[in-house]
Amino acid sequence: MPGENEDNRDELYEFIRDTIESAIKSGKMPSKVGFSITITGGSLPVNIENSRDGCSRDCENNIEGDSPAKALSETERGFHTEIHKNGDEIIVYAEIPGADNSNTAVSLDGENMIITSLPEETKYQEIVKIPPLKKETLKFRSRNGVLELSARLQ
Repeated sequence: MPGENEDNRDELYEFIRDTIESAIKSGKMPSKVGFSITITGGSLPVNIENSRDGCSRDCENNIEGDSPAKALSETERGFHTEIHKNGDEIIVYAEIPGADNSNTAVSLDGENMIITSLPEETKYQEIVKIPPLKKETLKFRSRNGVLELSARLQ
C-alpha cells in the first residue's frame, strides 16, 4: 500500500529518537561520546552501548557521578571503531580525524585495546573490548583518517 512504508519509517524514527533520549536521560548514553546502536534481525528492542562502559584505566579516578563517560574533558573525544575477525587475526578500524602513526599510541591490556591519538588540541581515546591477542603481532597504520590495527589471537 502507498504510504505504508513511510508510516513504518516514521514510527521507527520516533522509536529511535525516544530510545536515545531515554538513554541520555538515564546516563546510559552520553551526548558527547561515541556510542553504538545495534538492531539485529530487524527485531526490537534496540541495544545501546556506551563505548566507554567498563573503562578502568583513565576513568576510575576522574568519574563524577556513576557514568564512566563523564570523565571525559571537553578536549577529549571518543571515536567510531569496527572490529573484524579474519581467521586467527583481529582487525580493528578506528576513524580518528587527523591521526597518523606519529601522533597515535596503541596498547593492549588483557581484553582491552587502548587507542590514544593527539592530532592537535583534541585528545582522542577509546578502549576497545577484544579477545586476548599476541602483543608481539600488533601492527597499525593510518590512511585517510582511518587507523587499521591488526594482531593475532592468543
